[in-house]
Amino acid sequence: KRKKAKGKRQKAKGKRQKAKDKRQKAKGKRQKAKGKRQKAKGKRQKACYKQGFKGMSLKKDCTS
Repeated sequence: KRKKAKGKRQKAKGKRQKAKDKRQKAKGKRQKAKGKRQKAKGKRQKACYKQGFKGMSLKKDCTS
């Protein structure tokens, strides 16, 4: 009596779940990094605005 299929299905399910977890973790990391970038950009903009620089390049600190 053959009963191989169930084991293979379970193994495949585990692989899928692992891949999904990996994707979700990566997504979280991306979102976190994006938030950090946006926050830093806002801080730079604010500092430049206070100094009177209206058109600033966002990479540098108030040198435009």
